[in-house]
This record gives sequence, C-alpha cells and structure tokens, in this order.
Amino acid sequence: MSTVRTLSHLPKFPTLAGLALGASLLTPATALADTWDVDTAHTHVGFSVSHMMIATVRGEFGTFEGTAETDASGKLKAIQGTVDVSSVDTREPKRDEHLRSPDFFDVATHPHMTFVSKKVTPKGKGYSVAGDLTIRGVTKPVIFELDALRGPITDPWGNVKVGGTMVTTIDRQDFGVSWNNNLDAGGVVVGDDVTITPATALADTWDVDTAHTHVGFSVSHMMIATVRGEFGTFEGTAETDASGKLKAIQGTVDVSSVDTREPKRDEHLRSPDFFDVATHPHMTFVSKKVTPKGKGYSVAGDLTIRGVTKPVIFELDALRGPITDPWGNVKVGGTMVTTIDRQDFGVSWNNNLDAGGVVVGDDVTIRLELELTKKK
Repeated sequence: MSTVRTLSHLPKFPTLAGLALGASLLTPATALADTWDVDTAHTHVGFSVSHMMIATVRGEFGTFEGTAETDASGKLKAIQGTVDVSSVDTREPKRDEHLRSPDFFDVATHPHMTFVSKKVTPKGKGYSVAGDLTIRGVTKPVIFELDALRGPITDPWGNVKVGGTMVTTIDRQDFGVSWNNNLDAGGVVVGDDVTITPATALADTWDVDTAHTHVGFSVSHMMIATVRGEFGTFEGTAETDASGKLKAIQGTVDVSSVDTREPKRDEHLRSPDFFDVATHPHMTFVSKKVTPKGKGYSVAGDLTIRGVTKPVIFELDALRGPITDPWGNVKVGGTMVTTIDRQDFGVSWNNNLDAGGVVVGDDVTIRLELELTKKK
C-alpha cells in the first residue's frame, strides 16, 4: 500500500495542501477566498518506498500544480492537482530513468498523475477528502486524511496562507505499477507500499542568527571544576534540501572575542599559549557529510583551530521548526555538540599541580545553540 501525504506550510503564499502525492501551500484571492492556488515554491510532492526489504528509497516530483476551494466560512470544499511524473527525482539518475520507463510511470504514454476530490467531509479538526487518483491512466478512488486547514496567516508581502497535511494509502499494483524482481533470499526489490510524504517549507539556505545563537565551550579546571566560556563574534550558514533535511553547515568564529568573564584569563587565552589570535584570528568548521540520526543528525566535517585542521563529528539533536517570527522571518534551530582534544590543535599550554594533575584539562566540549534564519 502507498501512503500519499500532502503538507502545506504557511510561510509565504496561501496555498492549500491538495496534490495527490504531495505537499502544498495554497494562495487565495482574499482571506480564505473561494479559490486557492498551490504554492509550488513552498510545496513538496514526495514519496518513499521499501527497497530490498531492508531500506527505504525517497523521492519527489519537482513540477506540479493544483487548486482548492473553500466556502464562505473558510471550510474546505474541493481540491485537485496535477503532477508531471517526468519530474521524478530520487537523487539517483539511473533509477529516475527507470522510474520514467514503461516499467513504472511510463511517462511517454502517461505524463501526468492527477487527483480530483469528489467529497470533502469534516473530521475533527481536519477533513476526509475522497476523490479519484489517476496514475498511468488508471483511475481509482482514494481517501486523503487532511489533519487540519491551518491559518489563515498573512505573509510580509500581503499574501494570505493556509496549509495542512494530507495522507492516503494506495497499492501501486492497483495502478499498473507492477515491475519487480525477486531476491534470492526471498522477498522483492521494490515494495508495494509507497508512502507519499510532504516536505517542510525549509529554504535551501539559512544564515546563523548571531543575536540568538550561542557559541560556547567548557573545559576542566584544576581537576575539580569546569570553566565555561563563549565567543561573541561569529557567522555561519546552513543548507537544507527540498524536503527540509540538513545538507550542510559551516561557520567562522573570531577567537579574539573569547569571553570567560575573567579578563586576565581571556587575555591569556588570546596569547600564543592558547589561541594565538595575532597569528590565527579565526576558528572554522565546514561540514563534509551530514547523516540523519534519530530526530537529528551526525555532522562530520573539518574543524580548524590555530591553523590546524582535524576531522570532528558534531551531534545535532534536531532541526526544530520552521516557525515564522513576528517580523516574517522563517526560523529553525537546534543544538550541536562535540568534544575535542585541544592538544590535537596545538593548544598545549598547561601547568602541573602540586597534588598531581594539571591546571587545564585536554578535553574541550564545544556547544552551539543555533538559531537559523531562512534567506529571503
């Protein structure tokens, strides 16, 4: 069976979630007007399917359109959409060509996939949307569950928005999408259950919001306590893919801005004994690989301190959001943490204690409390 999801976000233009197989934002003529357009810039039509019985392949469609209707009270009346199936994208060109072939969508003969609602029934805070889904020229009745029609809100450009998440389950075999291969160990290469999922309205590029981000560190002191500090001057950017997943992140810190609330210690940290800011004014991180992990990510990359570059892995707990602030800025946030050995970066100064041990520990925990702002 296949689950088709449609996610609508409210960030920039009012759009109703209503493509068969996708996510959408709707844009009305007036506040909750009778007719809304799917906001293709902030809608993601995605899907996922079992592969080799052990993994999941995800993809999306890049070209689509749709409309929805609401009544005078703002309740959903109808929704419909069309997807250009040749725009399928699973990030693997050979697989995408196979999906376009007669084995799957047969785009030369059936270039479009469509959904047209027939009956919309209120259900809790949302709706059950019954209608006809057409794939490969085969039309079958399906029911989408729409969780809610959130909004309306007005974006900074005066566009009114609503959105929601629609879900249905289909069996691809019902639509003539039947190609498969058997596995030697049993089972098949491609599952019949296809989940069509929405993406978020996350943009491709984000700036670190320096006013609401904290770049901090902590290190053992005298073997009995922990000294904490921060850097006051920094900048950075991040990238997300069309589904809102983190792709990359990088940043630069002005190490002369170190602040441990003790001026003499801060001067010592700026000296050649530690950061040597006169010679190495910046500390940088550039991600090389971002791997989903639970609700968050493992972010592997290159950290440079005192001109020495070493591979490190930050653990990002989650990419929370998006939310829109009162000024129309779209935001996400999360916490990234790693622990390094300062000796690896040439930060080696220390003093021995009479009772044994050293003044400054080698393990330094770096903690980034991030808030990111979507570039407009």
